[in-house]
Amino acid sequence: MPVALTAALVPILPAAAFVLLVVFGRRLGERSGWVAIGALAGSLACAVVLLVRALSAEGEPVVHATFRWATIGRFGLDFGVYVDGLSASVLLMVAIVALMVFVYATGYMHGDPRYPWFFAVFSLFTCSMFALVTSANLLQLMVFWEVMGLCSYLLIGFWFEREEARRASIKAFLTTRVGDMGFLLGVVVLLARVGTLDIPVLMRAGETTARPVLLIACLLLFCGAVGKSAQFPLHIWLPDAMAGPTPVSGLLHSATMVAAGVFLVARMYPVFEVSGALPFVAGAGIASAVFGASLALTETDIKRTLAYSTMSQLGYMMAALGMGGYVAAVFHLITHGFFKSLLFLSAGSVIHGSETQDVREMGGLAKTMKITSIVYLVGALALAGIPPLAGFFSKDAILVSMWAPDAKVATQALGHPLFFAALATAMLTAFYMFRQYFMVFTGPEQRHAHESPRAMLVPMVVLAVLTSVAGAINLPGLFPKLGELLVPGEVENALWWLMLLSASAAATGVYIAWEQNRSRLEGAHDRNGTFGLERVYGSVFIQPVFAVSDFLRRLNIDDIVQRTVLDPVVATSDFLRRMDIDVVYMAVFVRLTSALAEGLSRVDVYVIDGAVNLIGRAGLRIAAALRLVDIRAIDGGVNAVGGGTAAIGGWLKRLQTGVVANYALFMLLFGIIIFYVAKGLAR
Repeated sequence: MPVALTAALVPILPAAAFVLLVVFGRRLGERSGWVAIGALAGSLACAVVLLVRALSAEGEPVVHATFRWATIGRFGLDFGVYVDGLSASVLLMVAIVALMVFVYATGYMHGDPRYPWFFAVFSLFTCSMFALVTSANLLQLMVFWEVMGLCSYLLIGFWFEREEARRASIKAFLTTRVGDMGFLLGVVVLLARVGTLDIPVLMRAGETTARPVLLIACLLLFCGAVGKSAQFPLHIWLPDAMAGPTPVSGLLHSATMVAAGVFLVARMYPVFEVSGALPFVAGAGIASAVFGASLALTETDIKRTLAYSTMSQLGYMMAALGMGGYVAAVFHLITHGFFKSLLFLSAGSVIHGSETQDVREMGGLAKTMKITSIVYLVGALALAGIPPLAGFFSKDAILVSMWAPDAKVATQALGHPLFFAALATAMLTAFYMFRQYFMVFTGPEQRHAHESPRAMLVPMVVLAVLTSVAGAINLPGLFPKLGELLVPGEVENALWWLMLLSASAAATGVYIAWEQNRSRLEGAHDRNGTFGLERVYGSVFIQPVFAVSDFLRRLNIDDIVQRTVLDPVVATSDFLRRMDIDVVYMAVFVRLTSALAEGLSRVDVYVIDGAVNLIGRAGLRIAAALRLVDIRAIDGGVNAVGGGTAAIGGWLKRLQTGVVANYALFMLLFGIIIFYVAKGLAR
């Protein structure tokens, strides 16, 4: 099979499943899930083939096939597929996680009345993520980026009967659109100045494009990444998105949608590097990492804790990219996809078995949910960065990138403060994850619970195994296969003392959580209800940290961001909805046009027609008067002349007697008259 066709089949198969389920979903019923799973299994097989080819390509693209979609002036828009080491590795991770989540969803969504529709939208979402990763063109990437946003709206609000889900879906959609406006403007800037949106060409744009232009374009693109990857301050949608079904969180909010922002920066990394935008990326990333971990400390909802954790870990990846740790960021992106998806699915299993999301109402679940407790422990260890699990190696690679940053990107003066902030965040991560684990699975059993069905457990076990071994794909100095795939010839350093320091920080966080849990179980409450933590570590660490977390929660930055960013957008949308565009159209166009036509009609009738009628009536009157003159004067005069002539003729006719003597007498009389007349005139 041609490699271009193999790459195209990866998104085409779930797209075909979407069409099939939309048309025949009701007839298929709960068999719809297996149709989607079969299509996804085919995509996974194609992704494996692409990765194998990428491993032997020695840094060259596996496939770059395009076709001209449209020509606008001097610009040509090309669509196609582009697969290199980055897209092949991310593609395989997404395919594996998606397949496991799909299998999990067959058990979790069992009995739901909209079961086929769920898998249809799930398939469309997966298709969009695959197409985004393999896009050869930035415009094409943006199109599937937006389709993912639409699918996330539908999936987060899948249970739209619940007010919480409806609000969360709208909030996620609008918040990410705020960032996407920057993305769109960045694409426009690149198209205007570079003249193309072809990704391989854009990677070389620094050679011919002014740096200030690239800086503006990259910062605008980064706005889209901030929204999609839930980075501060556009993070406010992610915790609320937990109102959707757990499989949605296990896929969208661990390995796909939220990872798309990191992938965008990694995809365009050469442009970001040349533009000088990476320090901004690093600053935003570390701020999100610290902020997310701080909020997770005092969260009591099991899924919202994982949501803040996702925000924090994505911040880690952004910070690594900003420090030049391209391989480290992609490495953590892949391992995070495995263990965070495992944690979300395990949390869904806990919710399914205990029928609550509040960790304060849980406890002792390890007794009745043994498999769930084990796989959750594996995910928590990986997220905390405990060796030899995958999270330890990828987190360590990020710390190395901050301690010894790429000299072309940043200096150690910038990297070292970020390193210590990241190390403290790692300790906080270990603490809040094991605080949650101990509260949920240890201690006395507070409510009856049951283990999840096999359809949910098997994907969790598979992800737990992958979480345990995924770190082996990039072991510096031993087996740096991922690094060779992404950046051939570049040697990654392994700082063993840093590994020991990182593991010690994680172990410290676990120990503090264990001590807190022991104090809680012993009932050693202080007056503030923090379980006597001063007795454990003498107020040196935990009180300031909890004070900061409590301050941030009271400050309610989420609410501030919502009021300043999201609420104006919602208010505008609501105003337009209430304004009813039909009424506006009727008032502005139809009624105005009708009134104008009525006015012109009146002008025509009363002014133009009135003037014409007035002139016509005046003409008729003049014509009537002229007719009287013609009849009475002209015709009367002519008739009078004719009548007089006829009368004279009739009189003269009487003189014609035929008697000569009469004629002589008349002549004598006329002669006398003429004589006297002439005589009178002569005087």
